[in-house]
Amino acid sequence: MEKPQHRGEDLGSPMSEFDKADGFLEKGDWRGAIDCYDHVMTSLSKDGSLVSTMGQKVVILLMKIAKAAEDSDDVDEAINYYEEALDTLREIHGEDDPHGDILRVLQYLIDVCGKSSKSKMAVSYMQELLRLKKILHNNEPHQDIAELYNCLGVAWRETDPDKAVKYHFASLAVSNRLYDGEVDRDVLIVTYTHLAEAWGQYGDFYKKGAYYKEVYEMQKTKYDGKPNTCMIESLKNFADACINVKNASLAKESLDEALLLDKQIHGANVENKSLSVLMGRLRDIAPNKSK
Repeated sequence: MEKPQHRGEDLGSPMSEFDKADGFLEKGDWRGAIDCYDHVMTSLSKDGSLVSTMGQKVVILLMKIAKAAEDSDDVDEAINYYEEALDTLREIHGEDDPHGDILRVLQYLIDVCGKSSKSKMAVSYMQELLRLKKILHNNEPHQDIAELYNCLGVAWRETDPDKAVKYHFASLAVSNRLYDGEVDRDVLIVTYTHLAEAWGQYGDFYKKGAYYKEVYEMQKTKYDGKPNTCMIESLKNFADACINVKNASLAKESLDEALLLDKQIHGANVENKSLSVLMGRLRDIAPNKSK
């Protein structure tokens, strides 16, 4: 793609180019800011002594350009400039330094890749973020690490459910070490839900059902038995697993309970969408309940 001309102005010093770039960005012209960035980089290549003093300003400019491109839905350009920012930060801090700015740019790259079809790139950046987080925390258990393992599991769920299950178990292992075997209930609910979905994708509906049953029991304790939409979703997912293993009676029992909770939350109005869906599913499996 051809880059725009610099509006006919004389190219100035690197510092003046940063100011011009900010002016372009304020007007929403991030492509004009790219031209300024190119001139800054030309100056730096001619005088290496400027890198140490201007490296951070270059990163800031790159991040602004990347964010502007992202906001304009130009994902490829956004990734390109986030990556340039990452490379510049690595030159400043080193490949193995878990510097906050490096971690931040990696997360931006994960997010922008996640918005597009670049799932493999997102996984690659997640793995690099995980590596640096482990360095940051001296390979000791930390919630950030557990969450990244879960993110990797979700990323692999559809294409490689076996790998997804392993990542979720890795997350669980970190949490067990972190909480000395007494894992926080909310953490377990999240990880068990991920495991249930991964096992379902894998085709093991017995395990999917077992994990959703555990999730439901923990949710009942969390909400002190009061009905909650999260509990209804867990019951519906448990029922799905039961249907897949041809246990219609247990599926009906689960949906009956979900139906009761739904009525307590929304009332007995049959026009309620959630209630209508549940009633329809109950009718669908009722003829097979003796199986």
